[in-house]
Amino acid sequence: MIQLLAKISNWKFIILFFLFAAFLLYLFNVGQIEMSKIAGEEVVLIDLWSGYDLEEITAFFELLKPEGRAIHQQLTGVNDMIYPLAYGPLLILVFALILKNIFGKKSKWLLLSLFPLLTMGVDYLENFNTLLMLKSYPNISEVIVSRGSFFTEIKNLSTLIIKILFILLSIVWIVKMIKNFVEKKRR
Repeated sequence: MIQLLAKISNWKFIILFFLFAAFLLYLFNVGQIEMSKIAGEEVVLIDLWSGYDLEEITAFFELLKPEGRAIHQQLTGVNDMIYPLAYGPLLILVFALILKNIFGKKSKWLLLSLFPLLTMGVDYLENFNTLLMLKSYPNISEVIVSRGSFFTEIKNLSTLIIKILFILLSIVWIVKMIKNFVEKKRR
C-alpha cells in the first residue's frame, strides 16, 4: 500500500480528482439554487448543517415542498453518492504527496494519508440516513433524525481533523523545503 500511495500521489492524479470534485460541487450548487427558488429563501443541503433535530428537519422539508425534496433526494442519492469518490482520493493523494515529500517514499507515515477514508465512510452513512428521512417524510422518527445528526457531526469533526492535518503537514513540508534550499545555498 505504501508503494502504491507513493507512486500515484502525483499532480496528474490530483488534478484529475480535483476537476471531478469541482464538477460535482458545481452540480450541488445548481441544485441548491433550484431548491432555494422553490423554498423562496436560501437553503443548503442537510449535509452542510452542523447538526439538527426533528423539528428543524420537519420545518426544512415543509419549506422545500415536494419539488425541493425531490431535488434534495436526487442530489443526495446520486451526486452525493459519487462525491466521496472524488474528494476522498483527492485528499488521500494530496496527503500522500505531502507525506512522501516530508518522510520519503517508503515511510509508514504515508498510511496517514488514508484518514479521509473515515470521512468517506461516515459521509455514506449520512447520505443513506438523509435518503431515509426524505423517503419517510412526513413520518420521520426521532431516532432516524438523531442518527443522521450524529453522522453529520462525526463527518464535520473528521473534516476538521483533515483541515488541521493539512495545515500542519503543509507547514512542515514548507519548512523542510526552506531548510533544504538554505542548505543548498550554503554549499
